[in-house]
Amino acid sequence: MKSLTFEYGGYHFTPFMKLTGAAGEFVNKAMAINHNYALFMASMFSHADFYAASPIKDCDLFKCVENGKIYIPAYNLFEYKGKLQGIDPIFAKKPREYER
Repeated sequence: MKSLTFEYGGYHFTPFMKLTGAAGEFVNKAMAINHNYALFMASMFSHADFYAASPIKDCDLFKCVENGKIYIPAYNLFEYKGKLQGIDPIFAKKPREYER
């Protein structure tokens, strides 16, 4: 099986969770961000480049291999302190598109 760990900005990340239910709502995500701890300087982080490097594009939370903390990408990569209510992105099933 191919490793899901990827490198960005000198750190290694593994897709951790896709938030669901109330934890996945924007307001709750915003309240769970630790704005005092951003992993990168604002000018060094690109949301688009981070997701381009990730093997799973619809994941909300990522675990840093180096420090074991959970991060959520926004305008920077912030430590996530909210509820861990969601599904493992590896097991998330994509909706099938059927031809009619």
